[in-house]
Formats: sequence, C-alpha cells, structure tokens
Amino acid sequence: FAGGTVVHMSSGWSALVLCLILGPRIGFGREMMQPHSTVLCMVGTGMLWVGWYGFNAGSALGADSIAANAFMTTTLATAVGSFTWGALEYITKKQASVLGFCSGAVAGLVVITPATGFVNATGAVIIGLCAGVIPFIFCVKLKKVFGYDDALDTFGVHAVGGTIGALLTGIFATASVNPNLASGNPAARANGLADMVARGAQWREQLIAIGLTLVLALVVAAAIVVGVIQNSHGVRLDYLVWHGSVPLIAVLLATVVLTVALTSLVGVIWRGRRRHHLTDSAELDELRGQAKPQDAAGRPAGAPAHPEVMGIQNPGAPSR
Repeated sequence: FAGGTVVHMSSGWSALVLCLILGPRIGFGREMMQPHSTVLCMVGTGMLWVGWYGFNAGSALGADSIAANAFMTTTLATAVGSFTWGALEYITKKQASVLGFCSGAVAGLVVITPATGFVNATGAVIIGLCAGVIPFIFCVKLKKVFGYDDALDTFGVHAVGGTIGALLTGIFATASVNPNLASGNPAARANGLADMVARGAQWREQLIAIGLTLVLALVVAAAIVVGVIQNSHGVRLDYLVWHGSVPLIAVLLATVVLTVALTSLVGVIWRGRRRHHLTDSAELDELRGQAKPQDAAGRPAGAPAHPEVMGIQNPGAPSR
C-alpha cells in the first residue's frame, strides 16, 4: 500500500536535510513557539484522519475485504497512537495536550499506512503503540539533543514514522489478511513473496527498501537544496559541510540505530509469541513447506471417508 518509503520517508528525510542547511529560526530554543491555534490544529487533524481512509482503504482498488481491513487497521493504529502520545505527555510533563493528541494521530496514520492492507487487528494495535512512542522520543527529546529546528516535526513524525512503518510491515504482514501474499497467488509464489511472508522473513527485504530510500532521499534532497541556494544566493561549502553534514550524520546514525533496535525488539517478541501459539498442524506444515495435499472434500489425501459415507454404520449409533 502507498506510504512508508515512497511518501513519508522520502519527504521526511529530505525535510531534515533542508532544516539542517537553513538553520534554526530566530529565537529558537529561547522563545515559546506554540501553534497559532490549537483549535485549527485539531480541526485539520480530524479532516486529515477522515481523508486518510480514502488514501488507505482506497489503495485496495475495490470494495472488498482488503479495503475493509485497511479501514479497520487505520482506525485502530491512529487511535492507539494518539492515546499513547497523550499518555506519554501526561507521564513526562504531568499534562496532556491537544497538540500531542494530534501529533500522535498523525504519527499513527503515517506508520500504519504501508501495512494497512497486510496486517490484522493485533498488528495494528502494536504498530499504533510504536507510532506513539518512537516519534514522541524524536520530537520531544532527541530534537533538543541534536538542536535541529524541525518546526512541523516533519522528520520526527514522517521520516521516523515512515521508516518504522516500512519495517513493521515486513514483521506483521500475514496472508490470512491479504490472499495476495499466499502461495495461491502465482506471482507471489514465483517471486518468493509468499514464502518470505510465511517464514516471517519479509522484514529483510523491507530493510533493503529503507536503505535505498534513505540514499535517494538524502542525496537528491541535498543536491537540489544546495543547487538552489548556490544559484540564488551562494553558499560557503565549509559552512555547509559543518552545519549540514555533521548533524545529518549524527541524526541519521541515531535514527537508524534506535529505530532498528526498537522495531527489531518488537519483531522478536512478536515472532516468539507467534511460534508459541502455532499449534495448528496444517499451519506448521505450510510454514515448513510440507503442506499435506488434500482432496476436494478438504480431507488429507488417502484418508478414509466418513463411515456413513462408505455405507458403514457407526457402531455407537442405534440400528436402523
């Protein structure tokens, strides 16, 4: 589904490059810079939330079970994300805010978007928790540590959230939600997608996509920004290297380490829980690539039919 790498990561990481090159606003860190109107912020968040259903559920390209699942997972992750952000504000600041609720809602929308058509309700709730916790750390804590002026938290919510969502999609994707991921789909069987999803290994391919998106977003964004500034006003390369590259490398390393560590922890816990509850022999056989063939009636091949079907009366039943 659209999102994750192609929308949020590319725009969010590009925004980090831009804010590092342009530098902070006058008075940043010394003056309070709250939104002009929290009422309009809340109204805009509500409009965004409702419109996002068309973005996520509409990606199914049909009114079917996949679209319904996308609608449901979008609601769950966004609600959990907004509640989690507000709860963390109350824990750390002794007071929750409307701005925090709105930020958590947008973070939930961002993180769930690439996974919305591939995860179930449980996965959506866990993704919502990650959306409320990890972007909160970057927006509230790490932004002060590194000192970059991200006025709209584009990096903290969209870049970090998109990275988390892309990785968690590979962890929580399941063929029970989307049959396109099952071995019954010839394309998924041919390119190995069905096997990777069944084995829980899709997150490795997601990491490759994340790395390619990082390189593309950072290099292209830096080239465009530097080109525009150089051709319009001119820029000192020594200033650009020190005030742009050094903080960028530091933030990049911190983001990659924290994001991969936290999401990997979630993945390890989830896979351990999943293996613990996989007691259905048919599902175990499928995961091991040893699914037993079945006949048209759904019975294992070679198994005897029901006694009554064979004309054999059940010994425990009364005689006719």
